[in-house]
Amino acid sequence: MRMEHLDYLLEIDKYHSISAAARELFIGQTALSSVVKSIEKEVGFAIFRRTHSGVETTPEGEEALALIWDILSCFEEIKLLQSKSEATPFPVELIGSPSINCSIAAPLSKAYQAILPGSNLIFRECEGSDVGGKIIQNDFNVGLTYFGSDIRSNIKDFEAIAQKYQIVVKPVFQDRFYLLVRRDHPFAGRESIHINDVKNMNMAMLSYFSNREASATFVKFQEGRNRFTTYSNVSLIKEAIIKNNLVSTLSGYAIFHERSEDNSLLRAIPLTGLLKDDSMVLCLIHRNLKNLRYSEQVLIKCIEDYFSSLPPL
Repeated sequence: MRMEHLDYLLEIDKYHSISAAARELFIGQTALSSVVKSIEKEVGFAIFRRTHSGVETTPEGEEALALIWDILSCFEEIKLLQSKSEATPFPVELIGSPSINCSIAAPLSKAYQAILPGSNLIFRECEGSDVGGKIIQNDFNVGLTYFGSDIRSNIKDFEAIAQKYQIVVKPVFQDRFYLLVRRDHPFAGRESIHINDVKNMNMAMLSYFSNREASATFVKFQEGRNRFTTYSNVSLIKEAIIKNNLVSTLSGYAIFHERSEDNSLLRAIPLTGLLKDDSMVLCLIHRNLKNLRYSEQVLIKCIEDYFSSLPPL
């Protein structure tokens, strides 16, 4: 009986379904059923009873799962002792796009080092569309990127590829694009802005915005005869909007959770008409937990806790 198989049992108990647990664990339903049968044979009793709607836990299974919780909790404490004993903690890297890293760096570093004091968390940047590929290629183990509705079909394609490499793709934050303007801008009083209304504007853009990840939006802005100045990060874009009355399009996360400038001087207006449903999802991508060091598992937990604490847009 392997340690990760105990986690599998808890997932089945959580969802009362082998198929639902298999989807959450990114493994095949047949493979998960085989694991359950093997464990039940090894312990000598049935842990789950099959029903018309899924599975239910047997009385013996209830007692076994309670013990499994204790076993896994003790195992986590053992791993924590191991991490504390490291004289020079191994640096952990997080790969993400500039619009994500600019907002998450400070709160994530604080949460991470509260668990692993003295550890070294390094933020690496690249175009969001390259994050998944870099993890598949073993350049990094943990990353954050967006999948937008204009490439929604590709998220399923990527999940299929990722599963072959034991890579997890987990949505952590539902987002969308906004037009960001100064409070005294003529657009500031609107409840929403259609992309076709953004014409003849001086726009501040992130330097990678014209790539394939956001090409549909960028082409629409080009058609409106807008003029572009590129900036390396969100902080500089906000400064340009406040000081020079430029406009920009950014994700809600980058706007509301990046604190370099006084957000009360800015107005974020939902941008419509650029994608099928104008929405996108921020995803956490990482290797299977069993293939990660404890410090990387801590980073993933910190990321999940951070995004779960954020209010919806």
